[in-house]
Amino acid sequence: MKKLVLLLIALSLVTLNFNSAGAVPVKRVLVEQHTGAWCGWCVDGVVKLDEITDKYPDKVIAVRLHNGDAMAIPEETEIGRALGLTGFPTASIDRKRWPDGKIFESRVDNQGNNYWMTLTEQRLQETPKVDVSMVYSLDKETRQFTATVAATILEEGITDDLTFNVYIREDSVSGEGSGYDQHNYYSHNSRFPDHPYYNLPSVIHGYTHMEVVRDMLGGGFGIAGSFKLADKPYEVGKTYYHTFTTVLSEDWKLKDLKFIGSVQANSSSNHEIYNCCYGTEGDPYEHSVLTLTTDENNLGGATPDNPFEKTYSVKNLTDASDTYVVKTFASNSIPGNWDITIETSGGTTLNKKESNQEDVEITVAGGETANFTLKVQPSDVYGFGDIEIFVVSKGHSDAPVGYSKVTVVSTNAENLVVQNSSQSSYSLNAYMPAGMKLMNIEPNYFIPLADKFNQVKDIIWNLGATDAIDENGAQVLQNAINNGTNVFLVGNSVISSLRYNVSNGLEFYGLEFNYMSREGYGQAPYRVWLKGVDGDPIGGDLGTDIEGNLIRYLLYMCKVQDPQKAAAFLTFRDPQDKYSGSSKVGTAQPEDAVLGARITFENSKAVLLGFTPYIIVDSQIRRKLLENIMGWLNGTIDVEENLSAEDLSISVTPNPVVGEALASYTIGGSSVQNVKISIVNQLGQTVKVITNGRQAPGLRQTMFDVNDLPSGAYSLTIAVGGVVKTIPLIINR
Repeated sequence: MKKLVLLLIALSLVTLNFNSAGAVPVKRVLVEQHTGAWCGWCVDGVVKLDEITDKYPDKVIAVRLHNGDAMAIPEETEIGRALGLTGFPTASIDRKRWPDGKIFESRVDNQGNNYWMTLTEQRLQETPKVDVSMVYSLDKETRQFTATVAATILEEGITDDLTFNVYIREDSVSGEGSGYDQHNYYSHNSRFPDHPYYNLPSVIHGYTHMEVVRDMLGGGFGIAGSFKLADKPYEVGKTYYHTFTTVLSEDWKLKDLKFIGSVQANSSSNHEIYNCCYGTEGDPYEHSVLTLTTDENNLGGATPDNPFEKTYSVKNLTDASDTYVVKTFASNSIPGNWDITIETSGGTTLNKKESNQEDVEITVAGGETANFTLKVQPSDVYGFGDIEIFVVSKGHSDAPVGYSKVTVVSTNAENLVVQNSSQSSYSLNAYMPAGMKLMNIEPNYFIPLADKFNQVKDIIWNLGATDAIDENGAQVLQNAINNGTNVFLVGNSVISSLRYNVSNGLEFYGLEFNYMSREGYGQAPYRVWLKGVDGDPIGGDLGTDIEGNLIRYLLYMCKVQDPQKAAAFLTFRDPQDKYSGSSKVGTAQPEDAVLGARITFENSKAVLLGFTPYIIVDSQIRRKLLENIMGWLNGTIDVEENLSAEDLSISVTPNPVVGEALASYTIGGSSVQNVKISIVNQLGQTVKVITNGRQAPGLRQTMFDVNDLPSGAYSLTIAVGGVVKTIPLIINR
């Protein structure tokens, strides 16, 4: 009985709220297709999604999030990475996690039916938990866009963190080149003779892309807005608001744009989109009593000597005087000893992150404006993070609040590790040389502020197992190299993303794309075999039988295009079949199956490693590889000197040898060199490696045994750089 009474109260609140607006709450479903022009199977995703929107034009909103092409946005990667995207094309239906534990489901079921349709129809049967509406204004001259999303709670007991978002979607997007040309694997594919794309070309030039997401104003997972100030569970019948403002890109056709408002859960185990709607033109400040404005730059750098400052204006939209409360919230990533200060005409209030936040009050006469300034003073502890500003009317507690968010970054760091938090399990920080004061930063914070880091010496950009680098990130690295900064770019997608996502990507580093290897394809542990390049300062002492177990992806290869600039230090051990997709296109010898290269520029150095080092099974080899890479970048390990035959000598005692012998050798020159001493049989085959590692110049001796070799005539060779000395060796056992 008690539950029934509560339900009737909730329904009465809903009725009161929406009868006044003349609207009835409707559950709409947001279907997000992840796609790319490069993806030949993705045209079937287009067909499947069009079937859904044709059947439910008023209740289903479709958007397409592009990856790896000219329409790609960073939020696609952010969403896919966080929610378990495993391939393309795929879609989420309201980002609901289905009983099998997946958010991204196959587009067909076991009978070949449109499974996205089935799941969408299931979702449409659910009662809406939140009603969403959105009103926006657009100045077609300045392209200034403002939208207010309103969310009214319909269901009791919602305790998930809720967020607002606005999608900007464009139809009829087309262009020239590989970034827009749609690949089509259904073209004359005998397995799919009835497919709508069967008679279309394998690459469709001039393809018209529909429902393309151009921007998500709240990022991949929205902004809490006034939800952050509310007690949970949220109050049934109460309406929460958030206002977004932006300037639309000149590249987008205004007549083809649609604006979509949404509210979603953003808790650790739940990311469901509760409801969504198309926006309608009107006055986004209809229910507002204040506006909070500032300049458009919401990302700033700061140092202990140069704090970040930003001024905000609060305008009272009513005729009567009102008092506003300014609240600040700092994200957990901001170091605890940074000072966050709000300065007003009435004085300064200090809001240290580790203490309780102190609210600042500002009284503003009707129709007037008052200012306050946010000041962020970093410490000697590097860091970055967000600071949210809320301005709340004390006289109109139910009205929309003013909101702004700024990100502040320490820009005085010398050693940067650029890495998304999702790749933290592949962190290389523990392998970096002792004494390096590292600052970790995510790419979306680093890229816009890259030119502010005027003290940086090394950039370690770690893509880990699944991340990629795009045009903006690659350009930042090229600029850093040209300005004298050393760069280490590492991860499974280094070679492929420099080839597919970036113009002049590999070529800048003196390298050339050489397709994909399928070594390791098949059964776990997906084994590959690698080898270090003899005589190389990085790879020379790693060995020639390095076992690796693949993580997530097959490996792409490159080869040296400009030997004056680039040198390989790590390759596949054996010749590799080269693949483009599933088609074999040739064979690469080990010297052209390059996975690691070092590059020397005029004032800086770079290293590209085309896989995460966690692929390497032997942790000691993994550690040695990274030590050598950082040693070469920082000048503690250098390239080999140009030695002559006179700089090397070797002798062995006794000779003939029965069991053990002593090799004595002299290395000339003035720098540390990679030294390899081997026993070679009469067929020219290396049968034993006595030593292979970096050694300083001078006289050296090493003991070795031949108990594992048959009697006969051999040669003892010493190789340093490109110089080899050989002496006869007789084994008599």
